[in-house]
Order: sequence, then C-alpha cells, then structure tokens
Amino acid sequence: PGKNQYVVYGLILEAEAGRSVPRAVKIATPARPEVKLMPNPTVQYASVTMSTAGSYQLLVRDEFGRIYQRHQVNLPAEVPYELDVSTYPAGILLVQLVSEEGEVYTQRLVKLAQ
Repeated sequence: PGKNQYVVYGLILEAEAGRSVPRAVKIATPARPEVKLMPNPTVQYASVTMSTAGSYQLLVRDEFGRIYQRHQVNLPAEVPYELDVSTYPAGILLVQLVSEEGEVYTQRLVKLAQ
C-alpha cells in the first residue's frame, strides 16, 4: 500500500450464467503511521522517526506514568528526531507522540544504566 493506506479485501458475488461467481475486491483506506525508536535499548540517545510528517506533542514517561519530558515537535516524514534520555533512571520509558487529531503513538524504550 501507498502512504496513508490500509488494504482491505472483500468478496463480491456476481451472477454469471445463472450461478454466483466470487470476485475479490481490494479497497485502499488511510493507514496508521508508523513510529520507529532506535537504538533500543539505549544509554543516552534514541532517534524517533515517524512515517508521516506532522506536528506532535512528545511525551516521555516512566512505567509509573511520571512525565520526564513534554514538548511540541514538528516531525518531517522519515527524518529522525534525537531524544536525550541520559539523565533518566534505568528502566522502561514510554515514548508517546500525540497528533493534532488526538491519535496516540506509543513505543517502549529500554533505558540502560550508564
């Protein structure tokens, strides 16, 4: 599928010579953008990349919900955004991007001790 497309398959029965004949149908609809986060695990920095450009609120939380970072970012498609996590304690971090439409994209990041 192309950018912003889902692929949905369906089945249509058509009458042909007195009998039903199945016909496959492919329908393209908007797809959910992908978030990449690497390297994972990391000690200092991680790159966040979105498959589609947009303005997002970026949040970094720990596994208990404490917010370590919150700010607005404008991300071009497929261009890494460097995220500094060097001052955070070791453990699981949740990196969230919230779109202007309110869609939430979450990835887990393993933060290693220095």
